[in-house]
Amino acid sequence: MTGNADKATGKTILHRAADPGKLHAIFKFARGRVFPGRGLLVAVALLATAPALAWEHWGGDRGGQRFSPLAQITPANVGTLVRAFEFRTGDLETRAPAVMARTKFEATPLFVEDSLIFCSAFNEVIALDPGSGVQKWRYDPKISTNQRPGNRYACRGVAYWVDDQAAEGAACRSRIFMGTNDVRVIALDARTGIPCADFGAGGEVKIEIEKPLVWPGEFQITSAPVVSRGVVVVGSSISDNVRVDAPPGTVRAFDARTGVARWSWDPLIHNGIIAGHANVWAPMSVDEERGLVFLPTSSPSPDFWGGKRPGNNEHANSVVALRAESGELKWSFQTVHHDLWDYDLPAQPTLTRIDTGDGMRDVVIQPTKQGFVFVLDRDTGKPIWPVEERAVPQGGAEGEQLSPTQPFPTHVPALMPQQFSTADIFRLFPRLGRSACEEKLEGLRNEGLYTPPSTQGTLEFPMTGGGVNWGSAAFDPVNQILYANTTYAVHIIKLIPRAEAEGFKPPPGYDFGPQRGAPFALTRVVAMSPLGLLCNKPPWGTLVAVDLKGGKILWRSSVGTSEDRAPLGIAFNWGTPLVNGVAITAGGLVFTGAMDAYLRAFDAKSGEELWQGRLPVPGVANPMTYLWKGEQYVVIAAGGHSEAGATIGDSVVAFRLPRQGEAPSLWSRTIDRPGGRFLGKAVGFALATALIVIALWRWRRHAKLRRGGASEVARWSQPVDATLYLEGEMECGLMAHKFHRGFTAAEKTELWDRWKRGESLKAIGRAFGKQSSSIYFLVAPHGGIRPAERRRSRLALTLAEREVISRGVTAHRSARSIAKLLGRSPSTVSREMNRNGGYDRYRAALADENAWARARRPKCCKLASSPRLRRAVAGKLRLDWSPEQIAGWLKRTHPEDECNQVSHETIYRSLFVQTRGVLKKELLSHLRSKRSMRRSKPVDPDGDRRGHIKDIVSIRQRPAAVEDRAVPGHWEGDLLSGPNNSYIATLVERHTRYVMLAKVAGKDTQTVVSALIKQAKKLPKELYKSLTWDRGKELTDHRRFTLATKIDVYFCDPQSPWQRGSNENTNGLLRQYFPKGTDLSVHSQAYLNKVARQLNERPRETLQFETPAERFSACVASTG
Repeated sequence: MTGNADKATGKTILHRAADPGKLHAIFKFARGRVFPGRGLLVAVALLATAPALAWEHWGGDRGGQRFSPLAQITPANVGTLVRAFEFRTGDLETRAPAVMARTKFEATPLFVEDSLIFCSAFNEVIALDPGSGVQKWRYDPKISTNQRPGNRYACRGVAYWVDDQAAEGAACRSRIFMGTNDVRVIALDARTGIPCADFGAGGEVKIEIEKPLVWPGEFQITSAPVVSRGVVVVGSSISDNVRVDAPPGTVRAFDARTGVARWSWDPLIHNGIIAGHANVWAPMSVDEERGLVFLPTSSPSPDFWGGKRPGNNEHANSVVALRAESGELKWSFQTVHHDLWDYDLPAQPTLTRIDTGDGMRDVVIQPTKQGFVFVLDRDTGKPIWPVEERAVPQGGAEGEQLSPTQPFPTHVPALMPQQFSTADIFRLFPRLGRSACEEKLEGLRNEGLYTPPSTQGTLEFPMTGGGVNWGSAAFDPVNQILYANTTYAVHIIKLIPRAEAEGFKPPPGYDFGPQRGAPFALTRVVAMSPLGLLCNKPPWGTLVAVDLKGGKILWRSSVGTSEDRAPLGIAFNWGTPLVNGVAITAGGLVFTGAMDAYLRAFDAKSGEELWQGRLPVPGVANPMTYLWKGEQYVVIAAGGHSEAGATIGDSVVAFRLPRQGEAPSLWSRTIDRPGGRFLGKAVGFALATALIVIALWRWRRHAKLRRGGASEVARWSQPVDATLYLEGEMECGLMAHKFHRGFTAAEKTELWDRWKRGESLKAIGRAFGKQSSSIYFLVAPHGGIRPAERRRSRLALTLAEREVISRGVTAHRSARSIAKLLGRSPSTVSREMNRNGGYDRYRAALADENAWARARRPKCCKLASSPRLRRAVAGKLRLDWSPEQIAGWLKRTHPEDECNQVSHETIYRSLFVQTRGVLKKELLSHLRSKRSMRRSKPVDPDGDRRGHIKDIVSIRQRPAAVEDRAVPGHWEGDLLSGPNNSYIATLVERHTRYVMLAKVAGKDTQTVVSALIKQAKKLPKELYKSLTWDRGKELTDHRRFTLATKIDVYFCDPQSPWQRGSNENTNGLLRQYFPKGTDLSVHSQAYLNKVARQLNERPRETLQFETPAERFSACVASTG
């Protein structure tokens, strides 16, 4: 699909631009989009900027313009787009929820080698058929899910390269490169997904990091590599604000064929400073003709205090041009001096050709988090338009050395406001007095842009993730318009002196940065109200269009609504934070995702929102577009965003124009649009209310009529013994076919009661003097599920009423007069007589029997009536899915389609009750229990159930000081069990997470309590004040423990292990040393002490990466 640019001449046009179809498309587009007579000029400009007809690079082309010459989809027809396909990576089903809660699916697929190729958050590379979304190949590098990467599991994309020295059809002639979360560079054959054996060791290069890591996830790679002139270049993503001496942010280059290291370059000059890294975590760009790679560098570590790194920190916070083949520095332009605000460069530098007013020039466009747009000459790095050094606020924290000025572009206006005042605070209810946001923002330092961080707290606007983020900007080379998503939000930054930072526990929602090696730690939080709304006025996310030549904002449009976050799906058009980017097309459209679950299309000229395509979850990724078999597709990854609290997913969704006979569904035009769900719920509620009102009215009317005719009914009716009638009915077999003969109704009731209590077949048989097989043949046909008793409808005619009809017939009364006596409709009486022999042959008892028989209408099982649903359920059962998993998957896959949902109880009943004939009996073998009918849990006949402990003190009576972990000395405990009656007592201190293990000879309360008493006496009294246990019988003798140790014991609620969260988490860690099924009796106490020591010497994120041993030692020292 692509080739290398012609470096020897100035004819760098399109990759394989000789394709006449592509040239024709560009000339046709140019004639329609610009002033008459300039079509040829604009077409030449388009060719010179090399927009891709496919999407062969992360930013659309090597320079990241995100512009496609495709024009099949236009403002006139975009409203008719339909979903072409949805592909699921399967991560939601195969990964643990706790792991998925730390993911960001931000990939932009490439359209190369007739495939859509992208990476999942776990670095699985997947290739799809571009028309159907069917998987063609898949490669899994098997990264660890225990590393807890500081910037979440993320992979924004892959790089594509064709080796023009390799023979056509040779393996790995075209390659896919990817950097991984566990710091590898991997090369795959773009056609097959097989690792390229000649690259590194078996297709991968493991990067060696210069310094030891605090934990494995401190260092990772999240953005796509770039390839230029046979060299693949990768950056890195390093956790911020952990320590001053963080690992260097070295940019590395490798030979694209062999994986041999070619060069490395550190973005931070370390002479005379102490700092860890300035790195390149954002996407990079390439100018293949010039042989240059352009890097957007980050701020030095740590972000918010730089007293040990005086000066401007050259090359940090800069756009840097390096020679791709050697790593030699060509030029560097710094956008922030001595950064203290985390205002690094997050966006890919955009390489394009613009009309400056003095002719066309090759430039680099760099948007920033502050909302600035710097436009630089591509050869020299000098600003195209003047950039001024302006004085900024001073007065930094102790030891800080601020820059007196910062660079401000003068020609291109800022994309967003850069000042925040009290007038900008969002007051949802302005008449209710001072809001929580006003109180939260009061007293903060707020002197405008570049107000330094402080111990009193500083208001930072735009926030550290505001302005333009990693989604980058897009540029229309024809109309010379820049498009970018921007975020409006406020950050509150507060420095914490080191003495106060030790043991500091940040409030919920606050980001805590220890900044070890600096005199200050910090907290950072987005300013939000108690309702979860941002404290600044909407909009909170906008799409902005900028005329670069004219130096003016053309339009702004808010992007996103509150639908997927607000109660009931209320859709306020307030915009959402936007870290992702856009894609623009020659058809005059701008496509973008947002933090709500829609892909949107805007008119590129006016900014009008034209279309929304519903996604499974928010698409916080960059969209892309391509042409396949004459049809233009628009694709986005929909995976939500764990840091923003959005729903997590694993989908790639494509849209296209409808084919012959297709059209957007009514659902997509009404419900699947912002506000549609709320409207649908409101209409449904109104209809339900109306039906309830009508039903109540009819019930009252019917009751009134019945009361009016009660006296007449009493005269005509005689009392009938209904009990004798029902017994006779059962003896006749009308109900008895449900049960085996030989049991009376009372015996059957007792039988089912015993079965429900958990008694065995043998025990029930003994109680009735029968064989267990007799009981089995009664229970098995119903799958062990008690059959529901039949009841008459309250609206049906009773036997007494039928007797009145019979006597009325004998007295030659008319149907109308009989109906009046009963308070019934005449048609009811007439139908009753006609169904049962007519006026002359009507008999009450026979009519009642016939009515009871006719009323047998068992509800058809949902699986029996839906073959498609039945096949789906059976297929998942064969994959060993549980009924609960199947029911949950169906509900999530078809959230609005109840016809394709089924409860887990229905699945169980269809398996156990084989007389339904729905699911085959062989599927029972795929249930985890393998049983063929339902069994209740047996009850101990002595009534000694688990958790029945005398004189327990509930966890709800535990002091508040224990709950908030502020005071040491409060422990949680449990028994870890193994085969052969082997046990280990595990104890965890809540404040420090310190672990103690004790070998226990048995599970009886005498043994366990004695072992706990022995363990407790090893610690100072100040460090063992309480113990929280579950309801296990091993602590039945807890009073002896309390008397011997003076330690209070509290018990969790039944079946509430989460109330001992630290202990349960520790038990999970211990399974690394003692896997399930391991005989624990073989381990000595010395070995248990060794295991406990290893756990206590591991740094914990919850302790700001201190170890439990360090925390506990400090507590011991404080006791004297």
